Amino acid sequence: MAKGGIAILYKSTLQFSINEIHDTNSERIVGLEIKTPSKGSLFIFGAYLPSDESVDNYRTELNILDALYTHYSNYGNVIIAGDLNASCLEKDKLCSNKVQICGANKIC
Repeated sequence: MAKGGIAILYKSTLQFSINEIHDTNSERIVGLEIKTPSKGSLFIFGAYLPSDESVDNYRTELNILDALYTHYSNYGNVIIAGDLNASCLEKDKLCSNKVQICGANKIC
C-alpha cells in the first residue's frame, strides 16, 4: 500500500486480515489495520512529515497524526512510524520547535 511517496509493505502470505485505512485526510500519511484472532487489531501509520521551514505545515500534519492516534487507540494498539523530520539537536531552532510540537502532542 502506498500514497504520496509513503509505503507500508507486508507479505501477502500473512495469515492476518489486513485492511487499508483510507480516511487519513493527508497525502503524507498511510495506514493499515492488522486483525488477528487472538490479539485483536493493530493499526500502523506511516508518515512523511514536511521538512520545509513552515512550522504551520508541520503542525497541521502532526495534528492529523494525533487525531488518528486518538481515534484508533480506542480500538487497538497504534504504531506511528516513518520520517517525522524532527531532530532533538538544540542547534536547529526549527527542529527544536518541531520537538516541542511533538512533545505537546505526546508523540515523542
